[in-house]
This record gives sequence, structure tokens and C-alpha cells, in this order.
Amino acid sequence: MSPSNTSPLLSICIPTWNRAESLQKTIDSLASVLSDLPEGSIELCLSDNASSDETSIIFLEAENLRIPVRTARLTKNVAFSGNYWSVASLATGRFTWITGDDDAFDSQGLAKLVRILAETSDDLILINSSPWKNEVKSLSDRVVNGLEDYFSTFGIFHASFIGNSVFSSAALQPFFGHSATLESAYPHMVPVFGIASSGRTRFVNIRPVIVNDSRRSWRARQPLLTAIDMARLATDFAFVNSSCSRATCARIYLILIRSLPRAVFRSSRGTIIIDNANPYQSLTAKNLIGCYRALPLVGPAACLIALLSRISAKLLRRSSH
Repeated sequence: MSPSNTSPLLSICIPTWNRAESLQKTIDSLASVLSDLPEGSIELCLSDNASSDETSIIFLEAENLRIPVRTARLTKNVAFSGNYWSVASLATGRFTWITGDDDAFDSQGLAKLVRILAETSDDLILINSSPWKNEVKSLSDRVVNGLEDYFSTFGIFHASFIGNSVFSSAALQPFFGHSATLESAYPHMVPVFGIASSGRTRFVNIRPVIVNDSRRSWRARQPLLTAIDMARLATDFAFVNSSCSRATCARIYLILIRSLPRAVFRSSRGTIIIDNANPYQSLTAKNLIGCYRALPLVGPAACLIALLSRISAKLLRRSSH
């Protein structure tokens, strides 16, 4: 359906790149649950990051859905962060929910989300679409009071799944194209941290989308992204000049820094390629100190861990020859 002049309650936004087959399944799953939603409550926004497969055909077929569909077809790949903001810019709903192109929508969960959004004035609604078992699964619905409460309750990884955060479109707007997100694999974590620190935030334990985590193309890079990308975002937007306690900061750093040896080993073996020009994908001493600068000595400790890991990787390679 062509876009209408009436703004919907929720914009479901999907950034995609070269995943035509999985994108089709995701759109089919959305089509199968539309009958359970109020008329005019949602729209679908799609942004293609210059795909070379049949994604353009999927976009054309999506216009046959009985909901408004907005699309953007980029002529140049602008990385995930650029595509994230591209699809967010299409949203006209009161709320913006950006989710994956290889996930499936759950009828009951999505219907409940729409009912909750219709009655709330919150700026950020946290849900629970993470695929793994964790303590969040058993949490009751609650208000989140600032970043200290956020990290104490959810840790760091909950925010890493884009589908776990539904934003008030007005609250998301100030973060559009934020310079710190443009090279990051987690641009969504910046508005999550920013809004959770000062805006009205609520957690509702529902699962409107079923995440397919088995096909993530960046899985091999996960240790690098955790130890560097997440650490820099946490430092820049959550720990420096925030109300988070040193104990909470240390706990999150401990979680993140555990991925550093695996990142070094994988780069040493050529499994992943380090881009030293990108501060979010660099293992340089300067970058490590910057990533973990919120607590004294943690940055130098990260450099020491990286050095020892690199020496260990070299010794293991020599012993295997």
C-alpha cells in the first residue's frame, strides 16, 4: 500500500543488505499477523544499503501489503550505521521500532506492543527479543530510573539487539546521524543510553519479534565489536559525565574486556581484519586507553591484556609449525 497522509502509531523499520531471502520471510511473517492489529496502527519502512541481490524485487512486492510501505534504495553502501539512520528517517509513526531483516514477528507479542504504545507517554520502551536465555527473561514490567538502574538491571548486551528498543520518534530525532554512531556497528546504543539517562524509560517483558541469531554475518567479529565498539560507546555516552557508579562502570568493563583476548587471537590468525583507521575496529594502544578511560588503570590494563594475548598467539603459531 502507498503511504497515507495519516501518521500511524508505530513505524516498523527494517534496514537490509543482500538478504533478499531472509527479508522476504520477515515481511511474510509481518503480513501473517496484520489481521491481529488495529487498522492504521503500523507502517513498514525499508532501506536497502545498495544490495546486489534481488532485494529490489522484494521491495516492490512489499508494496502489496495492506499497510503503508515506505522505502529507500541507496545507490552507495553507507555501512550499517548509515542504513540504520536511513530507515529511521523514513518513519512517520509516533514510535519507531528498528529491527532485523532475518527475524519473525510474533502475533501476540506484536499486538500487545501496539496496545502498550497506544497508552504510553514513555520515550523509550525496552522489550525482550534477545535470543539467548538470561536473567532479563524473568523480569517483571518496570520503570527504569536512569542509567545506573538501566545497567544494574540489563547489563550491556540487552542494548546490542536493535529489536530490543522502541523509541518515541520525537525522542529519537536528536540522535539522528550522531557523529559517534557513523562508524559503529551499534548506532542504536547511543540513543538507548542517551534516553535512558534522562528520558522516560519503561521495560515490558514481551517478545514481539523472534530473533534469528544463527545467521548473523558479523558473528566472527563479535569479540572485536564487544571489546572495542561497545566499550567506546559505553565510555563516551554512559560513563563519562554520567551518574553511573564506579562499581557499575567496573562491572560493565569487566564484561567487555573479557572479549579482548579472543579479538586479538582472531586478528592474529587472520579470521578478522582490524581497521586501524576506524576507532571502533582498532586494537591500537591509543584506542584501547580511550575506550576504557572512564576508570583509572583500566585502559593500560586493556593494553597489557592485548599485548599478552598477541604474544600468546605468536607462540601458539610457532608451536603448531
